[in-house]
Amino acid sequence: MALDEIIDPLNKLLSQIQRGQGVHSQDPESGSEHVYLISCPPDLLPSSSTSMLWLLGETARLYGRCQSLLLQEGERGELEHLPQRDIERRLRRLAWETWLQRHELRSQDCRTKVDQFIAENRLPHRKWEVLWEIEDLNVDQAFRVGDVEFFQFPDERAHTFLRPQGDPWRKSQEELFGRAFARVVVYAGAKERALSRGKVAIDDALHMMRVALVSKVPEIQLLQRRGHHYIAAPLTDPLQGVTGAVRERGPYPLDVGATLADVLREWPLARIFDPSFPPAIREMVTRSLLWTGLSVTSENHDIKLVHLCIALECLLSFKKEPEKGAAIALRYILLGLSVGETSFAVHPQDIREIYKMRNEVVHGSAHRISGEDDYRDLKRATLEILEWITKLVAQHPQIQNREDLFLYITDKNSLQLAKKFMGKSIQTKATAKKRDER
Repeated sequence: MALDEIIDPLNKLLSQIQRGQGVHSQDPESGSEHVYLISCPPDLLPSSSTSMLWLLGETARLYGRCQSLLLQEGERGELEHLPQRDIERRLRRLAWETWLQRHELRSQDCRTKVDQFIAENRLPHRKWEVLWEIEDLNVDQAFRVGDVEFFQFPDERAHTFLRPQGDPWRKSQEELFGRAFARVVVYAGAKERALSRGKVAIDDALHMMRVALVSKVPEIQLLQRRGHHYIAAPLTDPLQGVTGAVRERGPYPLDVGATLADVLREWPLARIFDPSFPPAIREMVTRSLLWTGLSVTSENHDIKLVHLCIALECLLSFKKEPEKGAAIALRYILLGLSVGETSFAVHPQDIREIYKMRNEVVHGSAHRISGEDDYRDLKRATLEILEWITKLVAQHPQIQNREDLFLYITDKNSLQLAKKFMGKSIQTKATAKKRDER
């Protein structure tokens, strides 16, 4: 979708606001199906007698549509350089400025404001060339995998990126001479998005290269990965490019001093090593710990998520349950209630939704659909569940296996509470922290 396609709905929205249609500075207590409540930007408050605006009916519907279209453009379009929160703030400011200036504005002025808004915020896409160092690869003969070319740096084309002699960056670039690099051309509005798209394309090409060669060479020779160094530049102006380095993965040295030694010594899950800990529970917790640890070592978020889902299955599901995501989410609540918790690291419904992504990945219907937030949330929930189970078993010796555990946490009262908690009103630790900060 082109950003220009948003001009018409934006113009209609500002015209509605300029005429005062569907806009109220006090709660109208309306039963309208469409309602938007927008707060005044702090720097505009001195100009306003109110801090909130209520948008109703058609005006609210237009506002919601404009926000949705702008956010879509922020995904892969000309607003992708802006965070989602900034897009929402800029639309809110545009609406408020129009409201505060409504008596001075003429109808044609709304179109001028829209054109100015688009011009100030858009960043048109252009072609970027992304070069990335590849570790454990020697390229005597350049080759291509799809749109990605692998070569020894610098080849004839890469010389256009080299800084002139005497430039501070020239020495950094010369240190890369002789190393294997991958090159790909992507469309993006900003360097950060170009690098992100370049990484994906290069990683995919490495996977395909492995498949092409796996029957010819030992697998241990197919563990290439992107290195630290990259070069990214617009095709139209190579010297405007940047040479940089980023350490995304790979081990960092770990120094275990007094603080971390205390963490390990006081680790709550270490109670599973106690000889009195029930063997059946120890076995399932150990399997879960191993899958959780494995998730830390993976670089792909889809794989990390699958590993954590297996870790949760080790703890909160039976082998042949038809809908494991729902079962795990329900037992997460029941377990929390059993140890006296009413606040959860992650909303149980989110676990159910993340589990659906796991199904799409393992059944081959989707790829690269999860991200850092999904992995972080599931990891926090998994660690919380592990701690709750070991705590509960230590306090109640009659719990000797998975069946005993599920029987203990399930009763009529807890099931009724769980149904309530499965609703939108459940409090997570994240929302509790935000509340306390306020």
